[in-house]
This record gives sequence, structure tokens and C-alpha cells, in this order.
Amino acid sequence: MSGIMVDGPVMRADSGGTMYEESTAGFWHSTIDPSERIVLPQQVRHDRGGVMGDDMVVTIEDGAIVLRTCEDAMRLLQDDFCSNTSDGISLMEELLVERREEAAREERD
Repeated sequence: MSGIMVDGPVMRADSGGTMYEESTAGFWHSTIDPSERIVLPQQVRHDRGGVMGDDMVVTIEDGAIVLRTCEDAMRLLQDDFCSNTSDGISLMEELLVERREEAAREERD
């Protein structure tokens, strides 16, 4: 991306030549419209790589609205899941043991 200095805000152009205003502080203004939708500022959409029709995951974390791509949300869940398992433990093996025990109990009943 290239930056163009103007009076006031910095303007940026994406790879397609579309211009948008850069926020130096990382804050943007957005308004809830009459349909109760929020339009994301153009720079946020460009920086995140989102395009019209993309599915997003919205969460509230510590009172803040957090918007993630589905891929980012899945990666975060996978990382969280993996960090809660001990090294050397095979979850698949544990599941198979539980299923075998359950099948054995059912055969006895």
C-alpha cells in the first residue's frame, strides 16, 4: 500500500487504487443505521482483508465488541483447545478407551 500525505489525515490506496483514510490512533467512527447495522470503516475492511459476503464471528470480550474472520476464530479455538491438553496425551486414544468401556458395560447389561 502507498501513503499520500494530505492536510490532516493520511490517505492510503489499496492494490486496486481505492483510496481510504488512515486512522493514526487506531480508532474510527461508525454509526448504527436505522436497520441497526454498523458499517465498518473502509480501512478496517481493507486491513482485515474482508470482502462483501464474508462470514465473521462477533464476540464480546471484556466489554468490547470483537470481530474476527471465521478462520481467525477457528485458529484461536484450536490454540485454546491444544493449550488445555497435556503433552503425551492422545485425546483420540482416550475417546476410544471410553467407548470400549461403555460398549463392555452395555454387553454386560
